[in-house]
Amino acid sequence: MSKHLVLSVKPYDFQNNQGERVTGAKVTYINKKPSSREGEYGYPPLIVSVSNMNLVSNLKEVPAVYEMDFEQVTGKNNKPEIILTDVELISPVDMAQIF
Repeated sequence: MSKHLVLSVKPYDFQNNQGERVTGAKVTYINKKPSSREGEYGYPPLIVSVSNMNLVSNLKEVPAVYEMDFEQVTGKNNKPEIILTDVELISPVDMAQIF
């Protein structure tokens, strides 16, 4: 697992076009390492969709630093997709002390 700063968690709950209920959350976070892409610097936010609501319920403190574990799986058109598989709270972050 590696450390990440979770900035926000946005739950969703809707019916898709097939009438199936879809639940989960979008988790916005940043890595502890800055971007290494050419022409980009700093800490661009990343978003992962999480369908495991038990996992989402572990993200109680936000913003906060979490140990996060990811797994790479096959997505659409056999492109790699990253899924969040585990989270563990390290420490909350008081944004009022930063600003």
